Amino acid sequence: MLERFHEKLRSPTTRSAGPLTRIRSTRPVNVIVRAQSLVARIMFLNPNDPEQPARGVYRWFCRNGSKEFTLYVGNSGERREAVGAASTLKRGVMEAQRSCVSSNKGHSLDTDFIVGTALIFFKNKGFDCYWQHISNEPNEEKVHCKTYSPLLQNARGNIKSEFKLRRPWNALSNSRDYALAERDLRECFENHFN
Repeated sequence: MLERFHEKLRSPTTRSAGPLTRIRSTRPVNVIVRAQSLVARIMFLNPNDPEQPARGVYRWFCRNGSKEFTLYVGNSGERREAVGAASTLKRGVMEAQRSCVSSNKGHSLDTDFIVGTALIFFKNKGFDCYWQHISNEPNEEKVHCKTYSPLLQNARGNIKSEFKLRRPWNALSNSRDYALAERDLRECFENHFN
C-alpha cells in the first residue's frame, strides 16, 4: 500500500484530495503538505527565557492559520509552592499532562485537568497549542486575563463556572470515573466552542 502511495506521488498529474496536496512534477515529491489537523501539536515557545524555574505569568494560546486565541492565563509564585521553586514552565507541563484531576475531594475538576483537556480538544480540532512565559510578575495574572481574554477564564482569572463541572465522581478513584469526567468536559467544550 505504501508503494502505491509513493507511486502516485511520482505521477505527473496535479491533484488535491483530502489532507494531502501534490505539486505537478515528474520528480518524486519529498515534501508533503498536510492539513493542519493532522500535524497539530502542543509546544513550549520560550521555556528557557527566563531561565527556569521562574516565577511569573504564562499563557496557553491556540493557532490555526491566521486564527489565534488565548485559552488560559496562569501564574506561578503568587502562592507558596508545596514542593520546589515556583516555575511557570512546571505549571504548564503539569497542565499539559493533566497531572491533577480533581479538587475539593473529587467534587470538581482541577484546573490542570480542565486546561489539559482543553489543549487536547483544540489540538484534535487542528489547532497548534502554545505555552508562553509572558511576565516575571506573578501578581499580573488578572491584568493579562483582561488583555488576552482567555476562553476558559473570567476577567478575574478564575476558571469559568461552566467548566468547573461538579459531579459525584467518588473522588475520581478509578479509571471509569476519570473517563466520565473527561467525557463530560469534552461535551461541555463541544457545546461552548462549536
